[in-house]
Amino acid sequence: MKLNKEMFLSQLSFVIIAVLILRLFFAFEWISSGSSKISSISTNPQQYFNGIQNTLNNWARNNPYSWWVPALNAFASNVSFYVTFVAISELLMGIGYLLGALVRLASIGGMLLNTIIFLSAGYTSTSTAGINVMMFGGQLFLLLVSAGRAYGFDAIFHKKWTKLPVF
Repeated sequence: MKLNKEMFLSQLSFVIIAVLILRLFFAFEWISSGSSKISSISTNPQQYFNGIQNTLNNWARNNPYSWWVPALNAFASNVSFYVTFVAISELLMGIGYLLGALVRLASIGGMLLNTIIFLSAGYTSTSTAGINVMMFGGQLFLLLVSAGRAYGFDAIFHKKWTKLPVF
């Protein structure tokens, strides 16, 4: 059976568009999450930090992963630093996904954050666990397929710096 070049290119275009749509989904998700946190921090920081600290303390008290509890306690004791860092990271990851710039780095950061939330609160419900596992898998896929090269700046960067695995 002979491969039809036009059919192959058509299917390849479909895959590239699908990867772009997934990348834009993550852009929306991370930009929304990060900007919401930044807005809450700038509006009433003490109330926001206290609420997050109470949540972290509750997760630490009830967490089935005893080896993870010290990390939760560390987050709770430095809540303003960690929450601000997470908010800025989420916003930057979203912008990276949106522009297709440093998508592999954004994917690694997203997978790390989803793992942290899974370990911290995944036991609270199957939906919390499920969404973080799904996001982890989607970001792993984007990492492996170099999704930033699908209509993104990573395509330009990759041509200039071909040996760097970041693009």
